[in-house]
Amino acid sequence: TLSITTTDGAVLFNGLHTMSDNVTLSLYAPAQERELLLFYGSSSYKISVHNGKALFSFIPEDQGN
Repeated sequence: TLSITTTDGAVLFNGLHTMSDNVTLSLYAPAQERELLLFYGSSSYKISVHNGKALFSFIPEDQGN
């Protein structure tokens, strides 16, 4: 299950997601939010919101190392 919440626990998205599937979500969060929390299984991530957008990928970007 993939869940996205505000830092105060309001659920913005909650649904089944298979890691082998690509998914793009568009959702609305309160304008004052600066971070969102993403939960997948036993993993959790803090996602920063910049200019009204939060971007996240389970695949790390290549940092040229």
